[in-house]
Amino acid sequence: PDGRRLYAVHVFGLAVSAIDLDARKEIKKVGVAAEPYTALMSADGQTLFVSLWGGGKVLMFSADTMEPAGEIAVGPHPNAMIQSKDGSRLFVACANTNAVWVVDLATRSAKEQISVALYPNAPVGTTPNSLALSPDGATLLVANADNNTVAVVDITKPWGSTVEGWVPVGWYPTSVMFARDGSRFFVLNG
Repeated sequence: PDGRRLYAVHVFGLAVSAIDLDARKEIKKVGVAAEPYTALMSADGQTLFVSLWGGGKVLMFSADTMEPAGEIAVGPHPNAMIQSKDGSRLFVACANTNAVWVVDLATRSAKEQISVALYPNAPVGTTPNSLALSPDGATLLVANADNNTVAVVDITKPWGSTVEGWVPVGWYPTSVMFARDGSRFFVLNG
């Protein structure tokens, strides 16, 4: 949050790096057991979350020291992550499922799975791979790569999220984001 560091994952290098932006050099590199997908700084700037795409979990590191601070089991192929506006929940898209796993950060456990499949009991294949949070923190967007949709999810009730519907989009959506004022959203198609 202070703009002094950048954190990067090395997908094929099985590592996470902290980079000092003033010195323009890597200051710490930590090996991980499987392919990391992305890194996300916690709302308070104290914890670095890393989705372990090849490991079915989210790793936590101290942002200052890069020392391990725990791990949280989630679904297969976790990728995109976003934190709730109040910092209490971590949403994790799991590409080899039809769901977004919702982690209670107080207990460090997944308490909810939001199904973003087009119908109940659909076989795996929705491939959620990008998340966006509305400016007011009430709506989560989920890009579903293999269904060519963006799911619109009401997340105002913790542990009781509701899918409000799906917006058809172009082929293989890989990124979604809200406009700053929340009036519309943008989709990148792979």
